[in-house]
Amino acid sequence: MHLRSRKRTSYPSQRLDHNHALSQISENLKVRVGDVRNAIIWGNHLSNLYPDANHGTVDIGAGHKPVKELIADDQCFVNEFITNVEQRGQAIINARRLSSAFSTASVACDHMRDWILGTPKGTWVSMGVYSDGSYGIQPSLIYSFPITCKKGEWSIVQGVVPSNIFLIY
Repeated sequence: MHLRSRKRTSYPSQRLDHNHALSQISENLKVRVGDVRNAIIWGNHLSNLYPDANHGTVDIGAGHKPVKELIADDQCFVNEFITNVEQRGQAIINARRLSSAFSTASVACDHMRDWILGTPKGTWVSMGVYSDGSYGIQPSLIYSFPITCKKGEWSIVQGVVPSNIFLIY
């Protein structure tokens, strides 16, 4: 999926991990996946990713409430959350005894929809894009950041502080 410009290039594999993160939060809090937003996948797909729910919010009907305020046992959730997001793809393959081709096709559609049509105001998604040096990540490295999209262009969300566990992970 290489286009002519690095600014126009993005990679959907991190969206699979992003959707897994939203799903894990949804399952834990017993809410609809569509009510969860702004979880982040930092890094790269598979074993080099760091799922971060620290900035995630849940629509509780009277506005959005931070995920970290809704979780009963924060440390337990963080440990399970990271492991479950990292291993979700393999768990699906093991359970179905088939490839995850449907999941991959579905996230490619999610990725393209948000990239082309834009992300809703106040919402970001995770996309693997060429780093511009944001968050201290080496420029030109393909890395997953929180991203907003508008009119077919993506932008790295600035000023989001990764959760503390990210620094030691």
